[in-house]
Amino acid sequence: MDRPDDLRANDPSTIGKPGDPLMDPKTEPGYILLGLGLVTFALAVIAAANDLMGWMAISLAICVISVVGGLAWVLYERGRMKDVMRHTPRRVPPRLRRLWRSSDGA
Repeated sequence: MDRPDDLRANDPSTIGKPGDPLMDPKTEPGYILLGLGLVTFALAVIAAANDLMGWMAISLAICVISVVGGLAWVLYERGRMKDVMRHTPRRVPPRLRRLWRSSDGA
């Protein structure tokens, strides 16, 4: 017998723990892209300070592309993990749900 979603949200087996999103290896490319965006922004600031406008434009373009891509990746995977957690049986411990779900090819 399924319980309503509002009760399931308060169930301790479905409440996430701090750091759970970082444990999902499928979000790593998103965080790498966000880091690349931060580094290229710093390079753009350095290039602007040294009056290298061509390098600044290139760095800013890479920064914008990597930050937008990284945010999109992380938010997509966050939504995917919410769907996995919502459709996973309760008897599977929360920390093992990721492994259980990823082993069936999803």
